Amino acid sequence: MVEIYLTVMTASVVLGIPIVKLLLDKFGRKTICVGSVLVLVPLLVGLIFIQGSLAVNIPVLIVYGVASSGLFMLPWVMLPDVLDEFKFQTGKELDTYFYAAYNTIMMLGTIIAASVITASLEISGYKTGACSQPESVGFALRIVMSVFPMANLLLSSIFVWKHPITEATRQRTKAALQETRCPNTSTMSSDVTTETPSNDVVISTIT
Repeated sequence: MVEIYLTVMTASVVLGIPIVKLLLDKFGRKTICVGSVLVLVPLLVGLIFIQGSLAVNIPVLIVYGVASSGLFMLPWVMLPDVLDEFKFQTGKELDTYFYAAYNTIMMLGTIIAASVITASLEISGYKTGACSQPESVGFALRIVMSVFPMANLLLSSIFVWKHPITEATRQRTKAALQETRCPNTSTMSSDVTTETPSNDVVISTIT
């Protein structure tokens, strides 16, 4: 049963990535982030109370996986926007430091999550190697896998919504950086237009 759940969850996350990419291009980062949170919160609440069969859990896992793929993609999509904005405002490129800080925070979050789960199992009376566990273990896992993620999602959605980089500023920064990368394009085109009449004059003079 667990293997089926994991397979469905993984497949829905992978298949949801191109869907989320299309939605990101159409509606923007902030809208997709808040929308994903609004979809995930009811599902996380349902994990506390609902203990359905396979037919009930499979559709829930599919929706959960597709919504989760948006949250998996958002950090990697928004981080280049931050780098571009930083370069636009300061003229410096510190990509390595930003990515290192992001990976450090991700690993720190993983360590904290693993510690919370381990402590919850210990408090709920988990018995290592036992074939059956007390009901308190299942309830503790449902709380850890629902309440804490739900609180973190709601908090993170507030920070994302207040993120200063909007779609308008992102497009402005992208255009400005593109112009700095190719500063001679307009100059070359003007040179070509000015040289053409002089050649025509020379040809007409020779004839």
